[in-house]
Amino acid sequence: MQIIIFGLLSLLVINVVYFAVSIILVKKFKSIKYDFLGKQIELKVKEDARVNAFSVITGKILVTSASLNLPKDELDAMIAHEMGHIKLHHHLKMLILVNLLVLLFFYTAEFSLFLFIISGISIVLIQRFISRKFEIQADRYASQLVGKGSLMNLIMKYGENKSSIFSTHPPSSARIKKI
Repeated sequence: MQIIIFGLLSLLVINVVYFAVSIILVKKFKSIKYDFLGKQIELKVKEDARVNAFSVITGKILVTSASLNLPKDELDAMIAHEMGHIKLHHHLKMLILVNLLVLLFFYTAEFSLFLFIISGISIVLIQRFISRKFEIQADRYASQLVGKGSLMNLIMKYGENKSSIFSTHPPSSARIKKI
């Protein structure tokens, strides 16, 4: 019973930290207005020489300063991809999934150390598998907004060439095939 209580407390910490980090990240970085397909949107900008973007559960999109140097159509594709994560509720779905998996993880500890270890490994693999599926969904969403060409260029230039069962993103070639 104590392990279940510990599991519930762990879930509380995970959820509080998840939302707190999202809110802190949003406040930490400077805001800019950006013309996205004729509509002004707010972006948060992180000073970084690498090209990257991500979204958070609060619905904000963060881009690196290097990303602002991309051609407009590629930056639009990057933003559209992140909008896909937001519109398709990927952050919330992943949080719910992680909560369920963590509960299962602690529940199995009541029965055996072997099940506990297997469930721990399974949690990581399931989370990564779902994350890669969400990336494909966000790509499809983005291609509907900005077209396939810009998104494919962006993925070919900055996507991951290799992937493993522990990767959060599929390899570029798989992403391109599924757009």
